[in-house]
Amino acid sequence: MQESLKIWEGLADELGEDVGFARGGCTFTAKTDREMSELAAWVVIAKQYDIDTRLIDGDELQKS
Repeated sequence: MQESLKIWEGLADELGEDVGFARGGCTFTAKTDREMSELAAWVVIAKQYDIDTRLIDGDELQKS
């Protein structure tokens, strides 16, 4: 996945035209402390694979 992102991000420059690629993301929500703990465990795994991920709490979410 990480390698394909590198390819897609450089493809427009390589080809000299817009290929329509836009990097996106996703949001997961937790309703319980257990779900939040599971997401926290995922963050640790994701970082091992250089996947840009983080946890935010309700206060930070409301600010954005």
